Amino acid sequence: MTHTPIASILAAVRSVPVPPSPIPKAYAPPPAPFVTISREPGAGAIDVGRAFVDAMNQDALEDQAWTCWERELVEKVAADHHLSTRLIEELEENNHSWISSFFSSLSFTDSVAHDEDAIYHKVKRTIEALASAGRVVIIGRGGVFITRHLRGGIHLRLVAPFKDRVAFIAEKMHLTERAAGMQIREWERHRRQFFKMHWPHETVDPEHFAVTINTAEVQHEQIVQMLRGLVRQRIAAASVALGK
Repeated sequence: MTHTPIASILAAVRSVPVPPSPIPKAYAPPPAPFVTISREPGAGAIDVGRAFVDAMNQDALEDQAWTCWERELVEKVAADHHLSTRLIEELEENNHSWISSFFSSLSFTDSVAHDEDAIYHKVKRTIEALASAGRVVIIGRGGVFITRHLRGGIHLRLVAPFKDRVAFIAEKMHLTERAAGMQIREWERHRRQFFKMHWPHETVDPEHFAVTINTAEVQHEQIVQMLRGLVRQRIAAASVALGK
């Protein structure tokens, strides 16, 4: 499988035109579909997201191609705000949360101190812009809460029993099961802190999502096909609403 190079993705996003004034409702195009994936650590969200994008792009026109944003999202924000390349390297270290890495690796040209909330605001703006442009899969980063006001979104939650997630991470990262379990607990702790800071009154409940899937019971290929069906249904519904 191949994926769109990050340079091409960034160029595509930056080329999205911004209308100088609001488009009249009567002429507004239907909202472009997008997907957010919330997940428990080790539930396989990145694999599912990339497999879905590959499946959607098999027959897609070039200007209708889908992209997947996980580490690519971090790279875009880093590029847009002149962050140190050390940020990207630290994201791979087990003992760093991604938002802490954002904060510790900032290198703004105006030398003004930015706290963690201000940094995340930049991430939120990027996620909103991507979702508004459509045909993107946004993995994690609180995408479900950031984009819930936008039409066209399909929000997916992936979960799995702890033992299955341990086995998945152990294989992916070439760790012992003990080390994989410790890594998952560390990620879970960082994510609880992250949500407590930015959405203290929100909980990751099933009603926030179109569907919640146990990846230990449903194969990735089946999830991809289900998600493709939901996207097609959303596009069809939008076309009917416009009388097409």
